[in-house]
Amino acid sequence: VEDNPTRPLYRCITSEAIPRHFISIEPNCESLGKMENTLGHVAINRGGEMLRALRRCVSSPGGRRTHALDLLCDTPDYPTVLGYVR
Repeated sequence: VEDNPTRPLYRCITSEAIPRHFISIEPNCESLGKMENTLGHVAINRGGEMLRALRRCVSSPGGRRTHALDLLCDTPDYPTVLGYVR
């Protein structure tokens, strides 16, 4: 039994006129685009060496998706923490 299970983290690209990359834990990229590849894995729970929360945010101005480590987003772009990383 694994102490801290993980899940894949995907690099996605939007299907907009000007494509933009973002990260997701959903292989269908939340129907916002398509998955390009698997970046790695993130822990589902905080613990051990996986101490920092990974969140996806929207920057302003511009509305670009960014990410934050152990910081709350001013404008979250995903309802929960994506996972935990070193």
